[in-house]
Amino acid sequence: MSPDPEAIRANIKILLSVALADGKFEQSERREIEAVLAKVQLPEPLDLDQLSAEPLDYAQEAAKLTSPEVQTALLDSLVNVIWANGEFDAGEEAALRQILAALEYPPERIEGAVTSVRRNLALLNLVKVAPIEDPEKRQQAIHNSTRNHAIVSAVLGAFPVPILSIGTDFLVLAVQISLLLDITGYWGYGQSFDRKSILELLVGSSGLGVTAFLTRNLAKLVPGFGSVVGASTAFATTWAIGKVTDTYYAQGRQVAPEALRHLFKQAKQEGEAAYEANEAVITQARQKNQGAIRSLTEDLQAGKISQVEYQQRLQELL
Repeated sequence: MSPDPEAIRANIKILLSVALADGKFEQSERREIEAVLAKVQLPEPLDLDQLSAEPLDYAQEAAKLTSPEVQTALLDSLVNVIWANGEFDAGEEAALRQILAALEYPPERIEGAVTSVRRNLALLNLVKVAPIEDPEKRQQAIHNSTRNHAIVSAVLGAFPVPILSIGTDFLVLAVQISLLLDITGYWGYGQSFDRKSILELLVGSSGLGVTAFLTRNLAKLVPGFGSVVGASTAFATTWAIGKVTDTYYAQGRQVAPEALRHLFKQAKQEGEAAYEANEAVITQARQKNQGAIRSLTEDLQAGKISQVEYQQRLQELL
């Protein structure tokens, strides 16, 4: 069954209203999003500039999102795009609540989305590993952590939207934050980093801004395409975050943002190759642990376990 063109259009329009103050894209961002739109095979192409400039009525657009899959994908991306701004102020919270109310979400699910943003921001205060002074041992630990976190990200990214009642992009982002914090700790910066710097590294230099979220959101809505893109993209992006973060600290936190962006692109290509090398392991892990991951995620959503406990148990499982 092909995705509803009107639902796709409304989905993108709502996200753009939250994520892009100026309604403009860089050419590289435009190409990435349009490449995924081409897979959707809409009857008429979307003009992204025109779409972002149009007046927006949340209730009117939300009425077009009748599919649970589309609604969950939108919630997934909304939580992450708002989180990526680095702060969750009253205006952002009001916008999130308004959009979800327009989707006729029950109060408890709206509260769950708000809590998700706050939990992910809180993760940035938790460095769990001790510094490693020996350079070779530190690099081995960083490599192992990067690979393990990338595999976990790929397993989560491969789940189609209906399997998990909480968005998988939110879960993948939490895994990526965990990797970044591990590397921060291995380099001995656990007590001397600030949230703003870490978010600049993640969002500004490592491709976790609006384009990445829009691309994954669209990919999930294409039958037979979303789970493959979700797994490979999650793995490659996580792998690249590990490489970029390691370089950032190895060079004394003095790397220019443009240099980090260039490094991220190279590292992501390396991650795509690494995904192919680990694809059999990822597929086996997903098939073996699908039920356990669903149960674990339901416990997280119900508040039975914390985000930190979820991370620990998920990594033990995989």
